[in-house]
Amino acid sequence: MEKRKLICAIPQRVGNDQPPARRMGLAVIGILKTSEQYRIDPKRMIVSGFSGGARCALHLAFVHAGLISGSLSICGADFYEPVPKVKANDTKGYGVWPVGRDMAKRAKSVVRFTFITGDRDPRCGNILDIYEGGFVRNDFHADLINVSGMGHQLCGPDILGRGLDYLDRND
Repeated sequence: MEKRKLICAIPQRVGNDQPPARRMGLAVIGILKTSEQYRIDPKRMIVSGFSGGARCALHLAFVHAGLISGSLSICGADFYEPVPKVKANDTKGYGVWPVGRDMAKRAKSVVRFTFITGDRDPRCGNILDIYEGGFVRNDFHADLINVSGMGHQLCGPDILGRGLDYLDRND
C-alpha cells in the first residue's frame, strides 16, 4: 500500500454475521472520515473485501458510484440481475443483489471492477459466471484474475498488485 501511495481503512467487527447495512455503512463512514483527514485522489477511491466482504464492497461500488471509483473483490461476487449459470456448481442463494437500472448505469460509467479467484475456490464457477455473464456481457470496465492453485483465501501481494494495476488504468 505504501509503495502505491494507498491508505487502507478497515472497519472492525463487520464479518458475515453482521447486517449488510452495518457492514457497508461503516465502510462509507471510514471513506468519508479518511477523506476529511487526507487529500485523496477521487479516481483512486477503492473498496475491497474477501468473500462476503467482497460482495459488500461490490454493492458499495454500485450504490456509491462516484464516491467509489474501483472495486476489488477477492473470492466473492454478485451482479444486479441473474446471469447464465454455466460454470457454477452451487447457485442457491448466491449471486444476485438487485439495484436499480440508474445505479447500474452510473456504476458502469464511473467504476472499474477487479475480481480475483482461484481454481480451487468452491465459488470460482459462480464468480466466473458473474464476471462473464454479467460484467463482461454488459460492457463494464472489469478484469478477472483466476489464480491456478488458489482456494477460498486471500491472494498474495503480486496478485493483489495486478488487480490494483487494472483499477489504476485510465482506458
